[in-house]
Order: sequence, then C-alpha cells, then structure tokens
Amino acid sequence: MIKGNVAIIMRTKNRSLLLRRAILSVTKQTMKDWILIIVNDGGDKDDVENVVAEFMEGFGERIKVIHNEVNLGMEAASNIGINNSDSEYIVIHDDDDTWYKTFLEECVKELKNSNCKGVITHSKRIIEIIRNDHINTVLIEPYNNNLYNISIFQIASMNLFPPISFVYLRDVYKEIGSYNESLPVLGDWEFNLRFVKKYDINVIPKLLANYHHRPLSKDLNYANTVIGEQQKKHKYYDCYIRNLMLRKDMSENRMGMGFLVNLAFSIEQGFNKSFLVEDKVFDINKPNYLYIEKNLKKIEKKYKNKNIFLYGAGLFLEELTKYLDFSKLNIKGIFDIDPYKVGTWRCGYKVYHPNEINQHEIDILLVTVQKPGIIFDNISKLFKGDIFYLNSL
Repeated sequence: MIKGNVAIIMRTKNRSLLLRRAILSVTKQTMKDWILIIVNDGGDKDDVENVVAEFMEGFGERIKVIHNEVNLGMEAASNIGINNSDSEYIVIHDDDDTWYKTFLEECVKELKNSNCKGVITHSKRIIEIIRNDHINTVLIEPYNNNLYNISIFQIASMNLFPPISFVYLRDVYKEIGSYNESLPVLGDWEFNLRFVKKYDINVIPKLLANYHHRPLSKDLNYANTVIGEQQKKHKYYDCYIRNLMLRKDMSENRMGMGFLVNLAFSIEQGFNKSFLVEDKVFDINKPNYLYIEKNLKKIEKKYKNKNIFLYGAGLFLEELTKYLDFSKLNIKGIFDIDPYKVGTWRCGYKVYHPNEINQHEIDILLVTVQKPGIIFDNISKLFKGDIFYLNSL
C-alpha cells in the first residue's frame, strides 16, 4: 500500500501523449507530499510503462502503476486506485487534464483551515487539436469562474465542476461509498450528489485546474467522454440517474434527492440557465481587450517575421483594429467564407476564401471571429498548422 498526504488517482488507456503531460503536471506541484496511482484500464502495458519510466528517477517511490487486464470503466478504475492507496485526501486526475503548479498546495491549505470536507477551484477549458503527436492549443476560456459556492440545488440540476478540480477527504469516500461502477459516464456527478447530501464543498476562486477538450479527435482513444458522439451517452445516463433517484423517492413515499434533481433540471431548462453557472466576466461575443492585447504581444514575440494570416474579416476584426495595434504583426491576409468579402481589402489586408488556405505559406492562423465553433466547422479540416483564437485567456 503506497502512502502520502494526497492520493492522486490517474485513469488512463492508450493515450501516452496525454499521459506524459498529465504526470508532468503532477511532478511540478509545489506541494510534494503526494502519491500518484496510475490505473491503466485495459490499455497497452508497455506504452504506460515507457511513459512512467521517464519519471521514475526522483519520483519512483511515489508512483504506482496498476494494469487492468480488461477495460473496467472509469469509476471502477477510480475505486481500484483509491483502494490501493493510503492518504488523507483524494483527487481524480484524468490523463488528459492538468493543474497549475500550486493547485494541491492551495486546496490542501483550504481543507486544513476550514471545516469543509471537499474543495474545488475554478477551471479553464482548453480546446486543443492533436496533429502528428503534437498538442496544439486553439482556445482557452473560463469554465466556471463565477462559481463561488456549491449549492445542493445547483448541482442537482447539472454537474458544476470536473474531477480535476475537486479534492476531498478520504473519510467521506469511506462514509458515502465508492464510485458507482455501473455508470459508464457521469459517475463523478452521481458521487458529487451523494457528497453534498452530507457535506459542503468550498470554492477557491482561482483558475488552478485545466479541463482539456478535443472536439475534433477522430481517434477514440484521444476523444473526450463529454463531447462529440459521447454526448448521446451522457444524455441517456443523465436521464437514467434522475429517474433512478426519483423512483427511489417514490418507493419510499418521500421527497428527496430524486425529486430535487428533476425539479432543478426542469427549472434550469425552463429559465435557460439564468441562475446557474454563466460567465459574466468573459463574454465570447465581445472583445476582451486586455486578453487580446496580451495575446498580440505573445504572437508578435513568438512569430516575429513569420507569416501570419487571420480568419474572419467581419465586424469583430474591425472592432479590434479600432482599439488595438496589429501593425507589428507580419499579417499577410485574411480568410473569410463570405463571398462578398473575398477579393476585397478589409482593415488593410486582402481577403481570401478558406479554400485557398493551402495555397499560402502560413506559420500561424489567428482566429478573429466571435464564435469559436467556426474554427472547427471551417478551418481545422482545411488547415493543419498552428491555430490560435485571439479572444482567448
């Protein structure tokens, strides 16, 4: 049995590129009293062992690898990791997510200095694309940065935070029971519901956890369980959990969590999430000039004398160029799907159709549109180089 103050349970399967990054995120923590249990849930053993071997010098005594012969599922992997460790605190760290270096230090400090049994931090959602074994970040945005309390009613309507941001006492796990291994998805939400029935969860209002998404991944090993085709499974089990809890209430002739999760969901749908987690600070529809100015300086430094193209020749770009200086960037042109703009000059740059992308030498494509979804619809299929959404954290 491996021991430490915080047990980090890392579930993985055939994602060595992401696993390496995730382990690095752990080893860079300012708090050093941690143990890492890597549960390889039916994936290639050699791939996992080869990645872990890179970290054995200096961290070997704190890392344990468990190989499941077959895939048992995320919640079973979590339980196996927890039951093969001994610690005061527990956190689930999936192999595709990362932390800021002070995440553990600040979470444990909050748990020790308060009466709470669990704590979360604010998270960043990082949209990324994997090409040729390289992880290319496209967009960084807040995920839940106006969440300051975890109310039972709110979490009954939807899961408010990802596992990567949640640290809690092992004693609570022993009290409320393990993760539900019958659930292929949303097991974390079901566990969180049982948690808040007993104890409060505090919030550290800092962006210390990184929740990574890859919406365009065609490799199922590198896809997420919360987006793409997996959304259908999420919707099914979301309804399944709510029905299961409500039937339990009905059989016991009482109003409990089953009634609450269905009531909260109905209100959330009816009022269009007006009372739930919405980001009032970072509005994707409006320019955040502070972020954009910082991003322009980064691009200017990193891509000096490189060929830069923009994607999006609309009002958003016009608004940006009114207030920000693009002149120091070596911008060669703009791509836009609007046929009325193609061939014209906008903001001092010639506009080309996206179908012409491969006819130009491009070192980075800066996205200057309001809606980031257009990146995936119109760009990623055509352009295989560096893409960066300018209105990004």
